[in-house]
Amino acid sequence: MERIQRETDGGLGSLPNGSTADSVMPDVDGIPEIEKIKKRVSILIEQGDWTRAVSYCEKRLDSNPEDPELYFLICLLEHRIPDESAALDGCCDILNDTNFKIALKYATPERRMQMDAIARTMAVDFYLKQCMDARGIQKLSLLPQSNMPLGNDKSFLAALQIAEMEWLDLLLDIQREQCDYFLGKCMEANHASDEAGLVQCENPLVNDSDFKTALLCAAPDDREHLYQIQYAQSDDFLRKCLEKHGASEMSDLERCRTPLRKDPCFQNALLCASPEQAKKMNAIADRQSFLAIKRRIALGGAFAVFITIVYLFFVGFRPDLQIGARLGMPAAQYQLGCYYDYGGAEDEAMKWYLKAAKQNYIEAQYQLGITYLSRCNKFDGECLSRNHNLEEALSWFLMAAEQNDLGAQIQLGELYYTRLKDLDNGRKWFQRATENGMSAEERSYFQKYWIVLDFKMQERIQQEKEKEKQEKEM
Repeated sequence: MERIQRETDGGLGSLPNGSTADSVMPDVDGIPEIEKIKKRVSILIEQGDWTRAVSYCEKRLDSNPEDPELYFLICLLEHRIPDESAALDGCCDILNDTNFKIALKYATPERRMQMDAIARTMAVDFYLKQCMDARGIQKLSLLPQSNMPLGNDKSFLAALQIAEMEWLDLLLDIQREQCDYFLGKCMEANHASDEAGLVQCENPLVNDSDFKTALLCAAPDDREHLYQIQYAQSDDFLRKCLEKHGASEMSDLERCRTPLRKDPCFQNALLCASPEQAKKMNAIADRQSFLAIKRRIALGGAFAVFITIVYLFFVGFRPDLQIGARLGMPAAQYQLGCYYDYGGAEDEAMKWYLKAAKQNYIEAQYQLGITYLSRCNKFDGECLSRNHNLEEALSWFLMAAEQNDLGAQIQLGELYYTRLKDLDNGRKWFQRATENGMSAEERSYFQKYWIVLDFKMQERIQQEKEKEKQEKEM
């Protein structure tokens, strides 16, 4: 790794035979106590006695149990870092160290900022080294060209979450460079000279592995730009579909005789479309199916009319979903539940969500959790019913989260923090969500819970120590 070399102070020499750190370093008026302690510690370190150096600092806490500098020094010594001047050359994560958190608690605002900056730099260095070692590279400049995407690398994401200011800008630049690298590979594979060429390529970009990796590596602004390229390709496929069927606008497609759901151009356009556009296209395809049934009625005589009316009575406005749902297909059951949900029929929607969720369909499990949670939020009756809705929401979120659903993991983290006050489980699920690819905006939004957690955890540790101390005194 290309690292900035920092100068450190030299050693103080060895102790005379038979002397100890305390006997060699007398108290001198005008010298801060922490400086005397650091000098004694440096002598012990020169002897290679790190354990004794830590014990010496811990004993000094008896006379001043709220000294942030002592806690910070103990934290560094436990990680084999002799002093603060050598900390920036260290390579470890001390942000979750108990002594470091206590040091932050007692430090002045200015000193807290200094300690936090040092710890973050060390942690970023540590995670970047892990990231580079996994790829077998020695230079930071080679990270963007690695074939392993940074967007789902746990070490890189941890560094990105911790980094601030210059480090954050550097990591975002690396992420953008890798995004551009994979986008270039995508252009090369599709024989496109620029982004406009990508829009006109014959293969849907959503099925291109390099394009999907570029999306995974992209920063939020770049990701939105890539989505616009994908949506533009959807418009291009739709234009070809309109030309093929001699239609001037999308609404005219519902009257064409060829089934849209079997048309390659229409299917590719649907694959690449934005959620809003996909909803409109599905509605047109459904309308086309309905009109086809009406034509069969007109041509089939009285018996066909009777059979179709009975069919429509049981099946409803979307035959493909209704048939699939009644045949036990979880995807169709979930989609049908969504249709009822959009129409305001919540009870009917939950019936179909439940059928799909019991077949381990993740989206249905997540949607059930959302529905129960909304009922819990607006419930104004008995506490028992409210708690039942919360328990059901937690149960379904857990099922989806255990199958690595990002939305369910975030919901669980927030619920454990805000509703159940369970900090350990809240931290666990936010950490799982971070590892699963939580976006920078989501991490920023939920950062407040992490901050609250750090201080509350620290208070809990301090209370437990005080309780143990009182029990010993008794």
